[in-house]
Amino acid sequence: MNLPGNYFITAWVPPELQDWIRREAMPRLPLHGSLPRGLYLEAPFRWHLTLRYLGGVGAECMPCIEQALAGLAFKTFPVAVNFDIIGCFQKGRIAWLGPREPVPALAECVTQLNENLSNCGFKLENRSFRPHITLVRSPQSWPCQRVNLPGVGWSIDQFHLVRSLHGQYRTEASWPLRDSLNKE
Repeated sequence: MNLPGNYFITAWVPPELQDWIRREAMPRLPLHGSLPRGLYLEAPFRWHLTLRYLGGVGAECMPCIEQALAGLAFKTFPVAVNFDIIGCFQKGRIAWLGPREPVPALAECVTQLNENLSNCGFKLENRSFRPHITLVRSPQSWPCQRVNLPGVGWSIDQFHLVRSLHGQYRTEASWPLRDSLNKE
């Protein structure tokens, strides 16, 4: 039996990055012209970087998921990401903040996460990982354009298993990222 809600693995945006996004990124969002009805800005307390979406999860899978997440260890620690561009997904329905350049350490993290979760019955992701923080959602396309930013760094040092239910997010469990060379 599936637990209520959908689950995902994420890193929550810390307050200092939230402040930078409000001050530097949000004023540069291309929110002009004819905007579709229903367009809304994500609230800062919901900002996160999703490492893996799990969807509905059976209660019997939880121990395996928790073991898979607890076993993550990385060569690069903490994982540093430079957020320096606003872009769009889904033909302009989602505006996001992300890095212009690939982040090999984060890609390694997601690869290991996917491999660990495959032992729990989750399929490996076929699409390439594109790190981003969703800032705007819209039910329809809108003229969203890429905007380069001066950039800000974030060192990700922990991740969370989060449940989404009726539009509310709840952290179910958290783990620090561990250095694979120093497994304390």
